[in-house]
Amino acid sequence: MSKGHVNRRSAGWVYVIDLPGAQAQRCETCNKRAWVELGRPVEICTCGASLGNPHAERRQISRSGFRTRKEAEFALRSFQADLDKGANPLPATTTVSEWAMQWLASERVKALRSSTRRRYEQLMRDWIIPELGSIEARQVRARHVRLMLEQAGAQMAPASVTQLRSVLSSMMASALEAELIDANPVAGVRRPKVDRPDLAVPTAEDLGRLMTAANNTTWAVPVLVSCTTGLRRGEVLGLRWKDIDLENGRLRVAKALQSVRDPEGTTALRLVDPKTDRSRRTVALPKITIERLRLAKREQAERRLQAGAAWHDLDLACDSGDGSPFHPDAFGKATKRLMAEAGLDPKTRLHDCRHAVATMMLEQGVHPAVASAMLGHSSVAFTMDTYQHVNDQMADQAADAIDDAFAAGVSGPN
Repeated sequence: MSKGHVNRRSAGWVYVIDLPGAQAQRCETCNKRAWVELGRPVEICTCGASLGNPHAERRQISRSGFRTRKEAEFALRSFQADLDKGANPLPATTTVSEWAMQWLASERVKALRSSTRRRYEQLMRDWIIPELGSIEARQVRARHVRLMLEQAGAQMAPASVTQLRSVLSSMMASALEAELIDANPVAGVRRPKVDRPDLAVPTAEDLGRLMTAANNTTWAVPVLVSCTTGLRRGEVLGLRWKDIDLENGRLRVAKALQSVRDPEGTTALRLVDPKTDRSRRTVALPKITIERLRLAKREQAERRLQAGAAWHDLDLACDSGDGSPFHPDAFGKATKRLMAEAGLDPKTRLHDCRHAVATMMLEQGVHPAVASAMLGHSSVAFTMDTYQHVNDQMADQAADAIDDAFAAGVSGPN
């Protein structure tokens, strides 16, 4: 049982208890102490610097306000019994900063993609901890959240503010599950309105010029696949030959290439599972893509023979010359240069090739459900909303078609 004692003070009686197995970490920059909660070390201090290794330190907590010694002793014994059962010793006094560090170290967050975790940590470091960190989690109110989002809105894009709100809401939802708070204060705060940016969507002619510019470069195959299938950047670079059926003209999106941060803090390229079930999909290949992939497979086989033992046997359809993967960022930068050579709008990005494929499918009469499945969108509704401008054009064409059908036999009003 945890050690504890009672003392008399001017305002009454108080009990003091030593928390068993307490460990702390010290900031390497500001020397601030951070307690290790639930056995989970913390990676960053509230000042943004790194924290040292956990070490044993004495940690005491106290409760006051008891009128008699017996009341204090009874409360002490009850608290000791709760601790022995595994209860959280600090539910009432846990600050947002303390809970944020626990939450970031939780298995739920660790299971997220490395890039997502890094974004969470950035939002914690830049906004949540500086603005709310010193407040006890149970004391956070909607007004605190609203003020933070308003301040963030003056410095960040609306989409980033929406992301900030979502991260804080998820963190506080976990605090609610852990019974640290009675209600999620973020639930009562409206999401900021996000204005959809004007997209620089390439035309079919633009994509043709881009693919021509990429010919005879190392980027020819990934650019072609992007322009003809609408796959995401990581999906293109993560394609393996075993996922491509050239005989039947199909490819299966089973992996995506991503830069992942290891526990040691270093980054490496990894093949990871797609984010959602709908991202795991089968895509029909146009004839132009089938023929180019057949050629690419023959060319790769020749390079493999020449490389011998130096070849990286990863089965990648898009490789950097020796079987190793392209870096996703390098692909984006290279495509930007090729777009400039091809005379595309300077605002055009690699991801806009995906928008172009979606637009072409819808304009050619492909059912939105089919287009949504091919693109791996979360829902058909998302596809319809994202490409509302195309849907409006199609609706106008439908109205014109009805006019044409009736033109021969129906006269207008007199």
